[in-house]
Amino acid sequence: MFDQWMFKYSRVYKDAAEKEMRFTIFKNNAQLVEVFSRGENKEFNLTLNKFADLTDAEFRKFNTSYSKSTKAYFPAMSMTNNDTFFKYTNLESVPNSIDWRDKGAMCGFLGFQVRGSCYAFSAVAAVEGITYIKQGKLISLSEQEIIDCSMTMVATRVACRMSLVSYKKAMILPQKQTILTLANKPGSVAVDSSNFRFRFYSGGVFNAEYGTQCDHAITIVGYGANGNGDKYWILKNSWGTGWGEGGYGYFIRDVADPQGICGIATDASFPII
Repeated sequence: MFDQWMFKYSRVYKDAAEKEMRFTIFKNNAQLVEVFSRGENKEFNLTLNKFADLTDAEFRKFNTSYSKSTKAYFPAMSMTNNDTFFKYTNLESVPNSIDWRDKGAMCGFLGFQVRGSCYAFSAVAAVEGITYIKQGKLISLSEQEIIDCSMTMVATRVACRMSLVSYKKAMILPQKQTILTLANKPGSVAVDSSNFRFRFYSGGVFNAEYGTQCDHAITIVGYGANGNGDKYWILKNSWGTGWGEGGYGYFIRDVADPQGICGIATDASFPII
């Protein structure tokens, strides 16, 4: 099983000792997935994806980067009438479901991701979406330019090849306004991805136990409900098509916790152009 997984994900280890170490980690993760799969909760599924040979610490080091401290640089803005392109202006008028993929507002997935760059991928996907909505053009924008010019990269003397001509702030909204804004455009949210169920999620409506210590940025591209009446958010991850359902996830929407599933309602931001 491990050799098949290695072949599928093109894993090559430097020596037998490293392979044995990774095999041990793989077995531990496989046991977590197997125990979950034998349980009663069948509303969503798990699989041993490309993260199966990583420890929790390694996974979080290489695949998460969101921090609440970054909000200090981007003061929250309340929704105002200046955002005049809104088609839906009150909760009573929003449709029962919306999926910006179906409307052609989402670009595809890249085959790679720079370590700790989820914030860039999440924001760029949202901006690509609003650009399509306003201009009718689906343009693939550069995450790398954001990464190169971010504060952390500039601080380490990575060359910033662009200059800032102008900028717009994003609206950072509470949960009650998120669905209204999402009916008009995709956005960016923060989530807690530390649970192994999040890491190995492969489809269905995610409704597991969760934390709210957000460590990962992800794009929110719609909402809807399944045949069982479960209402969900539609999320586009930056981890490639091997996560979730072709790179997308469906996460339960109606939960008692005001912070939302995995903290999804704690920091929802939407671009303005």
